[in-house]
Amino acid sequence: MKLRIIIIGIVLVSFFGALVYGILNNNITQDENKIMSNGVVDLSKWNFEQDGIVKLNNQWEIYFNQFISPHTFEQNMQGAPSYIELPGNNIDFNNIKPFKENYFYITLRTKVKISDPSQIMALKTTLILSSYKIFVDGKELGEIGKVGTSKENSSPRYNNLVTFFKPVDEEVEIIIYASDFYLGDCLIGVPHIGIADQIVNENRLALGKDLFVFGILFIISIYHLGLYIKRKNDKSPLFFSFFCILVAIRTLLVGERFIVTLMPLPHDLYSRLAYLTAYMSMFALAGFLYYTLEGLFSKKYYTITKNISFVFAGTSLLLNYHYYNMASIPFTVFVFIFLAYSLIKLVKGYIKKWEYADHVLFGFMFFGVAIANDIIYQFVLINKGSMVPFGVAAFALSQAFTLATKFSKAFSTAEKLTGEKEQILLDIKNSNACLEQRVNERTKELTSTLDELEAMSKTDYLTKLYNRRYMYEIMAFKIKNNKRFYIAIGDIDNFKIINDTYGHSVGDELLLQLAKIFKETLKGIGVASRWGGEEFLFIIEEEDKDQVTCLMEQLRTIIENTNIFVEDKSIQVTMTFGICMYTEGMNVEHCISIADEAMYKGKNSGKNKAVVC
Repeated sequence: MKLRIIIIGIVLVSFFGALVYGILNNNITQDENKIMSNGVVDLSKWNFEQDGIVKLNNQWEIYFNQFISPHTFEQNMQGAPSYIELPGNNIDFNNIKPFKENYFYITLRTKVKISDPSQIMALKTTLILSSYKIFVDGKELGEIGKVGTSKENSSPRYNNLVTFFKPVDEEVEIIIYASDFYLGDCLIGVPHIGIADQIVNENRLALGKDLFVFGILFIISIYHLGLYIKRKNDKSPLFFSFFCILVAIRTLLVGERFIVTLMPLPHDLYSRLAYLTAYMSMFALAGFLYYTLEGLFSKKYYTITKNISFVFAGTSLLLNYHYYNMASIPFTVFVFIFLAYSLIKLVKGYIKKWEYADHVLFGFMFFGVAIANDIIYQFVLINKGSMVPFGVAAFALSQAFTLATKFSKAFSTAEKLTGEKEQILLDIKNSNACLEQRVNERTKELTSTLDELEAMSKTDYLTKLYNRRYMYEIMAFKIKNNKRFYIAIGDIDNFKIINDTYGHSVGDELLLQLAKIFKETLKGIGVASRWGGEEFLFIIEEEDKDQVTCLMEQLRTIIENTNIFVEDKSIQVTMTFGICMYTEGMNVEHCISIADEAMYKGKNSGKNKAVVC
């Protein structure tokens, strides 16, 4: 136990320490060859081929509610700028905006000094308000959405943009027009600048990563959906499949936004899908944990998560962007609570050696760190990017292994039972071969043996009453043939005291004599069975409730008034009965449960009673 606690402590500290370290150290380390000042990045000593791509996370000039042309900047007629350090969010803008509202248009500008203007350069931009247009050295290179000075003449779109240019000289001027009259979230990502081949390779690598993760999740989803279709009594593969396909779709919506590149989705549909997949994935994950680790997570945990997820999903389907974007803040709080609670339960399960808890726990920690990182990225853009694809892929693979282990165990059990069955059949076949050689002399013995085996399969070894399995067969036959009947559950009162006082041998003899009373009293109108221990189940072949009640009351009275002699000891016992009528369409187990509840009502109200539900 202590070793497991130490192991889990080390792993938790390592993972969450890595997360905190990543958050606190996400700003790019300033290389001595990279000098930044207001509106200018000096890369004159930066070797792109050796040092790689540069993130322009410097301070940019910003001009509110102005689209200033490159010509105006050339004539130095733009006026005094404000400055904003990228990436930027609502907090950054609130510190410099000359107005309160979050719907506006801007011009961003920076200059980059490079050492070699002969190379073909490229610029990669991601999120800049809801639409933006790029100018480099006075030339328009591309646009995402449609920038404008009002909601009427602008339109939003989420997509990445890679543009190429050949610098005119050693100083490159980058101007960005951006507008947002739809979202109001004030988010601006960091542009990347580098040699064209570097940017293209980075873009291809990022897109390949998204498609690779999508492929893994999609295949895992289809595979586990097939497992569920083949074995529907276990819902864990269904929820795992649902979770994987939701995250797979979301992978193509965020990151490199492959779906948007492939087909220009309307912004409203895109954002609703992005939020919907996030909201519903928590429900799918809760279902997976609940059904995989049976008993570790409560039904209440599953129900609460489901209801909260559906409420937030409803906001993304029914409300406009402003409201379901605002809903993402309380949803984030819910996600952190969900992750923390789930992690605590998994740690407890691991320490208590709960089956499969170790597999799920270690995969879940990958997922939890990735989700926490992604939430920070989405809201404040302070880290290096989304870790969700890798975190979810690691979690999916580990949980695929968990389910594979679970199914492997089930298959091993099935194979073992099949082997035992084949061995039994082989033994019977060999026995039959031997019996055939002596068929004439052993016919009577064989018949007797088979009769005995059949009786043993139907009866209790001690009382010779019917056993539980055969009583189910009787009830199934009656239900199939539309027979009406009553079920009664009877329990010997204070049987434990009798056993403790006189010994178990006396208790066994008492059960035998009671079995004789049952058979004699119910002969021709019902059957009795030993249900377990001192508990008996009766099937009464009668349709009239009063007659059934009278019969069970008669049986109770006979038992009460009978002095049972066991080993020269006279013992007087009583029994309490619960009775329920089976009606068409009722589940047998439910009928038995009702009779059992009626019996316990009799127990609680004084015992030695026959209670009809």
